[in-house]
Amino acid sequence: MAGDPPSFRYYRALQGRWRGSMMLVLRRPRAAQGGGVCSLLSRLFSPLQMDTTVDASAHIQRGEVLHTTRISKAGVTLYQAIETLTLAANGRDVSIERRQRVPFSPFYVRETGKSRAEVDADARRVRYEFALLGGILRQLATHEDDGSVQLIQEAPFLRAEVRLRRL
Repeated sequence: MAGDPPSFRYYRALQGRWRGSMMLVLRRPRAAQGGGVCSLLSRLFSPLQMDTTVDASAHIQRGEVLHTTRISKAGVTLYQAIETLTLAANGRDVSIERRQRVPFSPFYVRETGKSRAEVDADARRVRYEFALLGGILRQLATHEDDGSVQLIQEAPFLRAEVRLRRL
């Protein structure tokens, strides 16, 4: 709604299920020699499929949004996360509590207080910072004019892009 803070408007606009093809480029660490392995792995793993949901209906009035992500290749789940996004009173900051699971592990790992986001004042773009493998993954999510969401993720060892479309 027009009078709501940017974070409320952004997540309400994205309510629902989304899917897209993710192009992944792995980067070699600066100290490593040769980029052949990273190039080969990038070709093997790309494209990936990303499925995500945004549930801004159940608890948004108390400032909470439920978000899920599943990244897969040929039907095999490579990453899965369930997140509770807590929208700050300032209307722009978001804290993230995440439970995540990686390949071949039946267990979820809980991560609290290390990931955060900031919604732009126009409610069209969010900048995220996620704790990932001892580093930081930065993600820019843009709600495009055609209704899709463009994600660009970067960490020292990877870059990924995906355009999500509503299912």
